[in-house]
Amino acid sequence: MLYAIAFLLSAAICGAIVHLNNNSALRLTRDEDLGAIQASHSRPTPRLGGVGIVLALMVAILLSSGTIGTHYLVVLAAGGVLAVVSLLEDIGKPMSPRTRLIAAAISAAIAILLTGYMIDRTNEVVTSAILQFAWPAAALLTIFIVAGLSNAFNLVDGMNGLCGAATIVSAGTMAIIAQSVGLETHAHVLMLMCMAVFGFMLFNFPRGHLFLGDMGAYMIGFIIAWAGISIIVEAPQVSPWSILLCVFWPVADTALAIYRRKCKKMAADQPDRLHFHQLMMRAIEINWLSRRLRYVANPLTTIILTPLMAAPALAGVMFYRDPPLAFVAFILFSMLFFGTYQIGIRRASKRRLPRVLGPALKAHPLHRDKKLKTQDA
Repeated sequence: MLYAIAFLLSAAICGAIVHLNNNSALRLTRDEDLGAIQASHSRPTPRLGGVGIVLALMVAILLSSGTIGTHYLVVLAAGGVLAVVSLLEDIGKPMSPRTRLIAAAISAAIAILLTGYMIDRTNEVVTSAILQFAWPAAALLTIFIVAGLSNAFNLVDGMNGLCGAATIVSAGTMAIIAQSVGLETHAHVLMLMCMAVFGFMLFNFPRGHLFLGDMGAYMIGFIIAWAGISIIVEAPQVSPWSILLCVFWPVADTALAIYRRKCKKMAADQPDRLHFHQLMMRAIEINWLSRRLRYVANPLTTIILTPLMAAPALAGVMFYRDPPLAFVAFILFSMLFFGTYQIGIRRASKRRLPRVLGPALKAHPLHRDKKLKTQDA
C-alpha cells in the first residue's frame, strides 16, 4: 500500500504540473534552457518533477513512521537547504553550481549533527580518544561523499529517463543489499523512492513532458548517499566498495567530467556536451538517425545505457560481503567505462560529424591523434 501511495502521489503531482503548464497562464518553463550547451530537448519543459518525487516520498514515510521510523524524516529535513536552493534554480532564480554544491555540503553537515552517522563504521557515541581525533576527518569525508554524489546524479540528468533509470538501478540494488543484511528500514525507503520515481517517469519517458530538475536530481543523490552511509554504518559486513558499485555510473561520469574539464583548462563546474550519454546519443544520430529524430535518439540512449548502468550495480549485490572482489569489480568497471569512452571519442572523430559536435570532439583532451585535427565537420 505504501509503495502504491508513493507511486500514485508522485504521478498525480507530476501530472498536475504538466497540466498546469499546458493549460493555464502559469509559466513553469525556462526558455533559456534551450540555449544551454548541454541541452538535448527542443521545446521549453518544466523542471519540477523533483517536487512530486520528494513530496510523495515524504508523505509515504510519514504514513509509515511506525514501520520505518524517523531516520529518513530527519534526513529529509536536513536536506531542506539543498532542496530550497536547487528549487530556486528550477523556477528561474539562478544559483551557480558552486552555490548548489555548498548547499549540499551544508545539508550533509546538518544530517551528521542530527543523525550522528559518518563513515566511521559505527553509530555509537564517539567516546574513545582515537575516534574523537578521527571525527573531523570522518565528518569531512562524509560531507564530501554526500555533496559529490548529489552533484553526480545531477550530471547524469541529461536524457529522458536517464537519471530516473540510474536512480532505480542504484536504489533498487542498495535495497537488495539492505534487505539481505536485515536493514528493512533502509530497504523500504529505497523502494519507496523507486516507486516515486516510477510515478515521475510516466511524464518524463519517453517524450520528456516533465524534467526532474535540479531539486529532483540533487535530492535523489542526497537521499541515496545517506542510505548508503547508513547501511555501511549499521552493517559492518557490507563492503563500502559494493555500495560504490551501486552508484557507479553517476560517480564514474562525474570523475570523467572533472578530468575532461581539467585537461581542457575549464572550470570543473562549467558544463559541456561530452558526457557519456551525450556522446551515445550523437553516435545514434550519426549512425542510424539524424538530429531531426532526436526525439527518438534521446529515449533510445536511455534504453541502451540502462543495462550498462545495471551491470556494476548487480556486481555490488553479488560481492557485498566480499571486499576484495568488490574492489576488483570496481577497478574493472572503471577501466571498461573510461576505455569505452576514449574509443568512442576516437571513432566518432573519424566520421563525418554534425557541425555542432565536430569542434568539441577535436578539442577533446582524450583525443590525441593530431592528424584528425585537420578534418572539419
